[in-house]
Amino acid sequence: EKYAARVAKRHGCWPLKLAMLGGRGWPDHTIFTEGRVVFIEYKVPGGKFQPLQKLIHRKLKGYGFLVAVCSTKEDVDRFFEEHISGT
Repeated sequence: EKYAARVAKRHGCWPLKLAMLGGRGWPDHTIFTEGRVVFIEYKVPGGKFQPLQKLIHRKLKGYGFLVAVCSTKEDVDRFFEEHISGT
């Protein structure tokens, strides 16, 4: 998460760790960038999602938000290159 926060700031984003719903189920980072809000969940490789996480991710996606899952630093770099750079 710390690495991703640094990468987000380098891309001109504002990464926040929000404790919504008591902190359970909400994605790890809410990223504000140039009129958009995107969400990142961090999981260890092969990590499992809790049912509440699945529900919240599905709801966010249903509202048209991008919800990404990153397991490695390379995933974080790829996410920012594909979805944030040049926005």
